[in-house]
Amino acid sequence: MKLILPISAAVLALSACDGEKVQEAKQKAADAGKAAGAFGEAGKEIVGKSLEKVKELSAKAGEKTKELVGAAGEKAKELTDSAGQIIKEEGGPAMEAFKARIGGFSEWSRNSRAKIGGDLNNVKAYMAEMNSRLSGIPAEGLPAELKSALTAYQASMAKFQQMFRNSPADEAGITKWSQDNADALHKIELEWVAAAKNLQEAAAAHGVTGLDLGSLSE
Repeated sequence: MKLILPISAAVLALSACDGEKVQEAKQKAADAGKAAGAFGEAGKEIVGKSLEKVKELSAKAGEKTKELVGAAGEKAKELTDSAGQIIKEEGGPAMEAFKARIGGFSEWSRNSRAKIGGDLNNVKAYMAEMNSRLSGIPAEGLPAELKSALTAYQASMAKFQQMFRNSPADEAGITKWSQDNADALHKIELEWVAAAKNLQEAAAAHGVTGLDLGSLSE
């Protein structure tokens, strides 16, 4: 019995030591677990913030890209419009058609007027044909000032021809008709002459000169 007690006490002592070590090891493991958990949370936070930053930068990059694309699109449209305006003012189908038709009209007018003589029926026929040819010259697509001048001259010519077509064909009748309508005829003539002058000047600004626009007084 004397030998058992010290041995038992030693075993118990060792067991106690082992138990403390186990408890200490468990505590260290728990602390390590907590540290790992804390590190994991910190990692999640860092990763989350990184993703948010990436999203923010991506959004900014996207907006900047849209802005650059939009600016490029506006610039391209501006250049296209400018090119279109240059073509419209300095050339292009509309201007080429105008040059060809107004040139043909001018040549026809000059040649036809020389053959009219003093016959009022010839004058009426000339006026009707002139109005028809002139109204067939399109104004669409021309530079603004040239388009305005052409349409104004076409309108004044149509007004003059409309009034003149109802006049008598004999000399006595036309004389009386002219006297009875002197004020209206004078007003239309002034409008016609002014419109012809504006058209000649507008056409000359685009290289079309020497136009004969059908004035019977020339």
